[in-house]
Parts: sequence; C-alpha cells; structure tokens
Amino acid sequence: MKFVSYLLWSLSSFPTAGLAWVLMWVTDRLYEGSGWFLAVPIRIVIFLMQIGILFGCLTTAISIAGVTFVIFRMAVKGQDVDEGRLSVKNYMLLLVIPVAMNISSLLIGLFHEWLNFNEHGLGFITLGYVGLVWYLQAGGLIVFLVWLVILPIFLRNRRSHPQDKGAL
Repeated sequence: MKFVSYLLWSLSSFPTAGLAWVLMWVTDRLYEGSGWFLAVPIRIVIFLMQIGILFGCLTTAISIAGVTFVIFRMAVKGQDVDEGRLSVKNYMLLLVIPVAMNISSLLIGLFHEWLNFNEHGLGFITLGYVGLVWYLQAGGLIVFLVWLVILPIFLRNRRSHPQDKGAL
C-alpha cells in the first residue's frame, strides 16, 4: 500500500535527524574550542538538513491524507483501489490505516523525546516531528471515525449486490 510507504518514509527520516543531532553536538564542541571556522559550514549543512526534514514531514502528511481519501472514496463506492469489488477482507484492512498512524506517531514522539531536538537548537526538526505526531494522532482518530461512518454504506452496497457474496 502506498499509505504504508509514506509512513515508512517518516520513520526513515530518523537516521537523518539523528545525524543532524550528532553534527550539532560536534559543532557545539568546535565552538567551545578554537574550531569555529569548521563549525560554521557544518551549521549551514545542519540548517539545510532541518529544512529537508520539515518539508519531508509536510509532504508525508499531505501524501497520507491523499492516499487515505482515495481509499475511503473507493470504499464508499464499494470498489477496491484496483477497480474491482471491495471484499470484506480488504475493507477490514482499512482499519490498519488509523492503527499504523497511531503506532508511527508513538515511535516518532519517542524518538523526538529521546534526542530532545529543541534543547539542542534543532527547531525545524522539532517543528516537523511534533507537527507530524499531532497530525497522525488526530488523523488516526478522524480516519477511524470515518471508517465507522462508511461501514453501514459498505454493508448496504454489499447487500445490494448478492452476486458478489463469493467475494467474502
């Protein structure tokens, strides 16, 4: 599913954010010594990394919203994403979306707390991760509520097409 690949991207940003944290630690040590001339270009690289992570989090959020919308729109029509009839099994798999959103928000939140980006001057990473955590938590709840609303529509569509009983 495309949805899961976007969540995996957000989790794969951890090594980049961790590298930014390490580089910030290194530049702090360089500033304490006499290596400020090395610290300045490294800080520029860190700034660019922060901007990249922030835009990556934003892109992930927009992509997840788009994919989720398409999947639920097809569920309302009674169709699978590949234009076939939506089976009960595939419809139940839609519940994976809010579960995955909440699990990934927990992992991102734990990672953010563990490295404490805000304390080390990595504000854009903090902004991106905190925003993504809030987005995934609220989005997971909304997606679950939408799933409950679509359930009767899906069941009605299934009853109106008795020839598809074998798709169970």
